[in-house]
Parts: sequence; structure tokens; C-alpha cells
Amino acid sequence: MTSDTNDSSVLTHRHTWDAIPWIVNGTASPADRAMADEHLRTCADCRDDLAFQSLVHAGMNVTTAAMHDGKPALDRLFARIDAESKNERNFATDTLSNETSYANNPLHDWHAPSRHKWTRYRARLLAAIVAAQTVGLVLLGVLLLRQEHQPNSSARYETLSEASIPAGPATIRFVPVPSLTVGAMQAMLADAKLRIVESNQGSSIYGLAPEPNAQSGLAEDASMARAASTTMAVARLRNQPGVLLVEPIVSPSVAPR
Repeated sequence: MTSDTNDSSVLTHRHTWDAIPWIVNGTASPADRAMADEHLRTCADCRDDLAFQSLVHAGMNVTTAAMHDGKPALDRLFARIDAESKNERNFATDTLSNETSYANNPLHDWHAPSRHKWTRYRARLLAAIVAAQTVGLVLLGVLLLRQEHQPNSSARYETLSEASIPAGPATIRFVPVPSLTVGAMQAMLADAKLRIVESNQGSSIYGLAPEPNAQSGLAEDASMARAASTTMAVARLRNQPGVLLVEPIVSPSVAPR
């Protein structure tokens, strides 16, 4: 009789332990809930696990949007910069009026106070400019971080057992506008079936080559296929906004004599 009671207690403990996640998220059946309530009165281990999983479930439901929302802080900073700029403009107007009154009075040396006030004005203006540049750098860093974590829909899936196909030498010289974002340039090159194979030190001039899979089926001869792909890509890029220069790079082997 004692053995049967122990076996039943073990089964109840195991069943309650397995049912705790469903009890926490509210999907447990009434029978499981009633059995668990009865068992939790005498089992400290199950009570501890129920409390822990309840804390985890509550933490998962807490929104984390406020942690990443920097707009209120930026709004306060911009408001402070605007207020400082307004105060500086008023200060400059008052300084000009004072200098005029000093100039009309030969008994006052108005050069010294005007130089002192102008130095203070420039110092405050420089601080405002530095603050604005800092905000710009922070925003740029956030944008680049988001673009880095965004999945590239045009990326080609490759397995470890699959050899990567080289793109070959550059056939197009490409110069984008400085304001073109990395994401926009990647989308533009993916649409034209091109990839970057070289660039200058300042990353302002790029050498592009057609994607290896973009050259198949255009012509039987490899050089003709590459030339046709380059011509099509150049025409497509020239119709895109944000492009300063795009021109084919003539290979020495096919240059006119």
C-alpha cells in the first residue's frame, strides 16, 4: 500500500512539473490545473519552478521599445540647441548695440569688451556645432548598424561544400554620389547583377564586375558574354539616381589598335 502511494506521488510530481509551462501561459486544462494546485501545497520544488517560470514569462511580455527609443532625448537636445542659438542671436544684437554706444562715446574703450563678448559668442557657437555633429554621428551609426543587421535578400546561398565562383576583373568604373547609402548602393548593384571587386583608398570609386551567374546564357563565347553583360549593366546604372559616373573599363587585350 505504501509503495502504491509513493508511486502515485512520484507520478503526480512528474505530471505537475511537466504541466508548469502550460499553467504559466494559461493553456493548461482545468484538470491539470486542479491537480497542480493540489500538488503545489506540499511540493516546494514545484513551487520554486512555477515562480521562476512565471518571472521569465512576465519578462518576455515586457516591451523593450522604450530602451531603443532615443527620440525624446534627441528632441530635448535639439530644443536646447535652438534655445542656445536664439540666446546667442539676442546676445549678438545686444553686443552690437553696446558697441555702437561705446563707439559714439570717446571716453570708453569699446574694443576690449567687444572682443571679450565675441570670444564668448564664438565659444558657445562652437559648442553647439560640436553637439550637432555628435548627434549626426550617432544617427549615422544607428543607421549603419540597422543596415548591417538587415538580411540581404539578394545574397546567394552557398554551402560549405560548394566552391565560390570568382567574379573576375573589374569591367565597370562606378562613382556614386557621396550621399548614397550603403543599402541603396547594394540594392542598385544587385538589380544590375554586379558586385564590387575593387575600390580606391577613400572608397569613393569602385570597380564592378558582373555576377558569375549573370554571364551564363548570354553568348557561347565567354568574352562576348562578359561584354554584353557589361553593356547592359552600364545602361541600367546610368538610369539610376545617385550615380555620378559609370563607364566600362576597356581591357588591354580588346582595346582598339
